[in-house]
Amino acid sequence: MMKEHALQFIEKSDTGLGVVDTIPEGTILYANDFFYNMIGYSKEEYENKHNNRLMEIIADDEIQGVKSLIYRQASMGGAINLEFHARRSDGSKFWMKVLFRKHSVDEKTVYFCTFVNIDYPKTLMEQAFKSKQELDIIANSIPGGLAKIRMTDMYLKYANDGFFRLAGYTRAEYSSLFQNHCNRLLHPDDLEITTRTVNTALDNKGLLALEYRIVAKDGSTRWSYLNGRLVDDEDGELVYLCIIIDVTNRKRAEKELKEAKKYAEGIAKMRGETFWSYHVPTKTLRRMGDIENSYINGREFKDPYEYWMQNVVHPADAEEFSKHYKKVTSSECYQSMVVRFRNKTGDYETVKVSAEGCKDEETGDNYVYGVIEPYTDELLRITQKGGTKRSKEENRLIRLAKSARAELKDSVSGLMPYSSFLKKVEKILNEPEEGANYAFVCADINNFHRFNQHYGFSRSNEILRKFGKLLKNYLSFDGLCSRVDGDYFVMFYKYDDHKSLIKAITRLFNEREEQAGEGDYVNFNTAIGLYLVKDYNVELITMLENADLARRSIKGIKGDHYSVYTDDIRNNTSAEDELIEDVRIAMRNKQLEIKYRPRIQGDKSNIIGCKALPYVMLRDGSYIDHNRLMRLLEKTSKLEDFGVYIFTEVANNLGAWKALGNKVIPVSIVFSAIQLSSERVVRKMDKVVEMNNLEPSDFIFEIPEKYFTDRTLGFEKAIKKLVSLGYSVVVSRFGSFNLNVSVVKALPITGIKLHGEYFNDYLSNERDKKILRKIIELCNDINISVMCGSINTELQYKFAKEIGCEIMEGDYIYAAAKNRAFEHLYLGK
Repeated sequence: MMKEHALQFIEKSDTGLGVVDTIPEGTILYANDFFYNMIGYSKEEYENKHNNRLMEIIADDEIQGVKSLIYRQASMGGAINLEFHARRSDGSKFWMKVLFRKHSVDEKTVYFCTFVNIDYPKTLMEQAFKSKQELDIIANSIPGGLAKIRMTDMYLKYANDGFFRLAGYTRAEYSSLFQNHCNRLLHPDDLEITTRTVNTALDNKGLLALEYRIVAKDGSTRWSYLNGRLVDDEDGELVYLCIIIDVTNRKRAEKELKEAKKYAEGIAKMRGETFWSYHVPTKTLRRMGDIENSYINGREFKDPYEYWMQNVVHPADAEEFSKHYKKVTSSECYQSMVVRFRNKTGDYETVKVSAEGCKDEETGDNYVYGVIEPYTDELLRITQKGGTKRSKEENRLIRLAKSARAELKDSVSGLMPYSSFLKKVEKILNEPEEGANYAFVCADINNFHRFNQHYGFSRSNEILRKFGKLLKNYLSFDGLCSRVDGDYFVMFYKYDDHKSLIKAITRLFNEREEQAGEGDYVNFNTAIGLYLVKDYNVELITMLENADLARRSIKGIKGDHYSVYTDDIRNNTSAEDELIEDVRIAMRNKQLEIKYRPRIQGDKSNIIGCKALPYVMLRDGSYIDHNRLMRLLEKTSKLEDFGVYIFTEVANNLGAWKALGNKVIPVSIVFSAIQLSSERVVRKMDKVVEMNNLEPSDFIFEIPEKYFTDRTLGFEKAIKKLVSLGYSVVVSRFGSFNLNVSVVKALPITGIKLHGEYFNDYLSNERDKKILRKIIELCNDINISVMCGSINTELQYKFAKEIGCEIMEGDYIYAAAKNRAFEHLYLGK
């Protein structure tokens, strides 16, 4: 949060700020908007015209002199200060001051720059040598508003243009509206204290210095700092010559910093964390956050090391803690350790202490900044990387190999026991035939669980017998084929070359398709994974695991497929597991962003709903977009609570919209069958709706069609419960998985959603257009809503119109917007 405030402060700063890679012939890596406004360019214009070269802002006749100054000051070390004439885009020139400070970022040297327009003070300095005593005061003061004020009645006797700019009025307006009495712009809450301060200065006839608020022309409140002294006046009146500076940004920054500190401390307390800083030269420790649970009270300590070592740190951890302490206080480095600290009850609790030593660039003093946070196994699991831990799928092969069932012949398929398979294969690998090529094969049937539900166990066993026979005939060596569990088979195969191996797999696929055309044979698809044995020193179980990884990499894809193991497959699996962990961390840390895409009916102005699109920020700072996230959710059961999490966030947003008096439009959320596994999940979401004072009709559950074809009993109950409570359930990507009519009859579906990406296949096919028109007409007749999603092109939009679909969404119509932007643009009271 501090970083976000800092970035906002930089962008809103009234000073040009930037980063340059090298000097003088460097490139501007970053600059805020104020810098570009100063020189009269947009960021894009400057990049296109000058390729972001730093020297292009300097007047031609001064470039060589500026370069010389840079080289001279750089050789002396420290910051580099420059003043020169800068060029604006219109060719005009102005005085600019630039301060370069050298920094190291990610082991690269860059220069942080401050760009200040000093045209006005330069002009004042030139006038100071030609003018009278009043301008000497200006030369020694901060530039800003200059005014002569008769303090007895706050009458303005003279003011420069800068004074009037403070409040946004012209001279004529100021005179007409306030009769030149400057106290009439004072904020009402500051009138009394300002009057008291002025009277004190008049009594003492001394200097006057105060900060106060004024009400500007645009109605905003602005802070000013006034510094004035009594001057001789020709009329003998009490007149002060004053410099007045706009300090609104400083005050705003101070307020934001104070709020940020308060916010950070609040968050730290909620998370049980303590933030601390240690000034090495003075041995001063300062703390904030959850300090109430600490063994010692207070926010600031002098020389705490000895006391902590004796009273706070667990004796067994003292030596290790001391090593980390000495290292981080003597060098710029990062240290982290798990240590036991005494808490307020006198007991020891395990915490994680993280600290980073650094040096103040201006003073050269060493500081240490750190955090003390509760230690949990979950924290350790998140911070650890790598390792050789096996997945649940991989451990299954080992567990089954050790089980008693592995010793028995398979009564269903008639294949050899799994233990016998392992022993015989191990014997072959110990004495391999010279010149022979071997492969491990894993195979299973896609969505086999549905056969038990639809056809019963007897028919399912018949499918397993036939499938096992096919595998044994085409992909096993010397009958080395075993059913490990359910529909999961392993084989050991000897082949001549890669071509002959592929040929064997192709024959198996062809034979299975031929059987599919016979009588009442139940058709199915299979996924086959192969590991080609190259190194005989690899453990047998690891070879099987690799074949299984290859199978899992294609699991769920329609049709018959095979995959050969490569290192990339294992890396991709590890990357997927890491991505899942990133999502879980983002859920815990509230680092998810939900955007909303408007849904229209007929005309674009008629917005009747929207779709929630979650985006997750990963640990590296990047985002995983909605489409990639949906693919991940479809492949894993490890994120089954993600749907409820997103539903809760969306419901909270809708509740806020409603509480603000905005209209509430139905929001659709995509769910998978895993996320809607039971009525319990539905009841949990319904409670969230009730808590936010919303109605079930405010939500639409979008469920891809493929989940209906392989639905479970728990899924069916969840769908029926949703509709009975008043929620809408829409079958999305309708038509992509040939949804059976019986499913539509069995489940109380309230709508279907066609996907724009399929329209391209139909654009030239009038027959398919007619079919879609009839489907839409039928749905309208039976009160089932029809909408079209992913309408991203004009062709898709026209096609949707031609088939009679009036409800649609997509980038061609409206792009997705963040919560606040969506509320501002599309919701009205």
